[in-house]
Amino acid sequence: MTLTLLALLLMPIYLKMVLDPKRTHKLFKKLISDSNVQFMMSFWLLLLAALVLSTTGLNFTMEWASLLAWLGLLIGIKGVFYLIPGLLEKKLKWLKLEHVPFFGFIGLVFALALVYVDTQMLG
Repeated sequence: MTLTLLALLLMPIYLKMVLDPKRTHKLFKKLISDSNVQFMMSFWLLLLAALVLSTTGLNFTMEWASLLAWLGLLIGIKGVFYLIPGLLEKKLKWLKLEHVPFFGFIGLVFALALVYVDTQMLG
C-alpha cells in the first residue's frame, strides 16, 4: 500500500461530497442514525487500517517515509470511534448541507497532497 493508493481509495468519497452534496448529506444523516451502518463502517475502516499497518511494518518515526503508518493509525482510531455509541451524533450534528462541498474540496486537496508526497518527496 502506498500513499497514492490510499489517495485513490479516498478520492471517490471526496468527489461525491463535491459533486452531489445533498445525497452525501443524507448518507451522513443515515450513518448517524443507524447503528448497523456505523458497525459496518467501523469494520471497513479497521480493515483498511490493518491493511495499511501490515504493509508499513509499524514504523512510527517522524519522517515522511512513515506518513502512511501514521495515517493507518489515524484510520484505525477513527474506526474505533465509530463503535462508541453517541459519539458520531455529537461530532456530525453541526454538519450542514452548505459545509459538505467545502469539506469535499479540502479532502481532494489532501488526497492530491498525498500523491505529491508519494511521488515527489518519497519517490
